[in-house]
Order: sequence, then C-alpha cells, then structure tokens
Amino acid sequence: MRRFGMATLVGLLLVGCSGNALPPTSMPSASSAAPPAPAVTSPATTPTASAPTAATGATPPSSATPLSSTTPSPVTTPSASPSPLPATSPTIDSAEPPAAAMAVVGSPDEVPGRLSSYSYGTFASDGPWLPARILNDITVPVGAKLVVRFLNGTSIAEFSARYAAAADEQALVVRGIDGGRLVAGAAEIAAPPIGDWAVEVQLDYPAGQGSGSYYWHVTVTP
Repeated sequence: MRRFGMATLVGLLLVGCSGNALPPTSMPSASSAAPPAPAVTSPATTPTASAPTAATGATPPSSATPLSSTTPSPVTTPSASPSPLPATSPTIDSAEPPAAAMAVVGSPDEVPGRLSSYSYGTFASDGPWLPARILNDITVPVGAKLVVRFLNGTSIAEFSARYAAAADEQALVVRGIDGGRLVAGAAEIAAPPIGDWAVEVQLDYPAGQGSGSYYWHVTVTP
C-alpha cells in the first residue's frame, strides 16, 4: 500500500510536468525591453507677430475705399507788386568828369569849356580861377542866350554862373549871372553885358556825384 502510493505520486508529478504544466513565459527581447529614446525637441523660439488671418468663410474686401476724387487746387501765394526801380545814374569808371560845351541857343557851333576845380565820385581836384587868356573863345551878340551841356549826354542837376573881366586874372571882382534855367538837362543862361569876360559855370553832376567849374572866354559884342 505504501509502495503503490509512492509510485502513483511520482506518476502524477511526471504528468503534471509534461502535459498540464504552464508554458514558459517568454522573456522580452533586448530591443523591446529598451526604454524609448526621448524625443528631440527644438529650442523654444520667440513667436513672431503675424498679421491676423481673416476668419474662414469671411469675404475679403475687394479694394480699399478710394479717397475723394476732387483734385485739390494748387496753393498760390500772391506776388507782391514789383517796386519801381530807382533811377540809375551814370557809372563813374574814371577820375575824369564829363566834358562840357557852350553855344548860343539855336546855334550848332559848340565851344568846349576848360575844367578847373571839381569833385566827382571819389575823385576831386582843387584848381584856381582860370584867366581868360588860356580859355577857349566864344563871341556872342549882346542879349544872347547861352546854353551849356555835358557832351556825354548826362543831365545837369543844378548850376550857377558868374563872370569877371578878362584882365582881372585874380578874379578880384566877380559878378553873378541871374535868370538861368534848366532845359532838357542843359543849363541856359544870359550872356554878360558887352565886354571881354572870363565866365565860370559851375555844373552839378547827377545823383549827388559832385560838381565841377568850367570856364570860357566870352566876348560880347554890340
């Protein structure tokens, strides 16, 4: 009875090991057992601002609303009325004042005068009374009108005239000639009385440029 029991126990153990035993549990492979590699992530980047996208289904505007089609009028600045230009005066390009000549009114024959003292622009010269013997001669009838003008066409601004006897070379006695006038830029004066005279006519240049003393030897006949 004891022998049977031991044999039976051994048999049962063998059956259990061959037939009813659980299959062995499979071991995981190395590849499946390895933990998954961590995912590589890009470094954080600062998000850039972007223009908002129109909502899905929204109809984009066809075009911007045009501005007013009215063309602006140009802005004009009223121009100031031009001021009248000042009167020009002859340009002084030398130290020599203009020459002057004397004639009887209505006669084409002119006699150049001789210049003594003058101031002309920045130039000046001081001269004496000129004696009749060194002057150009002009003979006129008593009561004649004499005209004196600048030969370059410059207008005379003002004038005065006086005379002394030809024999009085120091001009100790000098008389003035009254009643003269300016005519078309020339000086018109009355002839001295009958006699032989040294006549001085002081002429003012235009625009305050100075004045000059011009001389003639005037013989007045009856």
